Amino acid sequence: KCVDAVLGLAVYYNGEMIQSTFTAATPGYTNSSYDVWGVHYPYLVSVDSSWEMNYDTFKKVGARFDSSYIKQRVKDVLGIELKGSPANWFSIKDTLESTEYGWVTSVAVGGKTTYGNGKKITGRVIREQVLDFAIVSAAFTVGYDESTDEIIFYIYGSGHGVGFSQFGAHIAAQDMGWKYDRILYHYFPGTEIK
Repeated sequence: KCVDAVLGLAVYYNGEMIQSTFTAATPGYTNSSYDVWGVHYPYLVSVDSSWEMNYDTFKKVGARFDSSYIKQRVKDVLGIELKGSPANWFSIKDTLESTEYGWVTSVAVGGKTTYGNGKKITGRVIREQVLDFAIVSAAFTVGYDESTDEIIFYIYGSGHGVGFSQFGAHIAAQDMGWKYDRILYHYFPGTEIK
């Protein structure tokens, strides 16, 4: 019945079918295509999904890594030699929309915010390159457990964050009574369904 009700419909922007990307969950708002892939789509911009923050999926249990492993990965991938207390190795400098638990757009590692030939260190660089996708999101905070000598990444949301939030849509439908079209218009602003 659900499929039959929308059979033949699609989502369009300026007369063309959209890139209907989706993510599992967000840290309270979606990510933009530009901040993730460097390509701007006017309907793949950051939008509110703050209702997700009230559920367990918002914050994941911290992913823990031995400090010696992190030190070696940072040296191998970023070319940065970490010194001093591991508690001071990472510092979140900025997040998308400057939110407390957001998509990390700038992070200092060993006091440096760039690596290689001036490339910016972002949450994606940490998630994808340094940690080889061992954490599920580029929205995180970082801590240190001195008793176990482990770096802890506290993760918010799940996935790249661009477009339709599966968990956010589920809550919007189930708890807020939104119909499919309102959900799609919310996560893909400026589009039309036809």
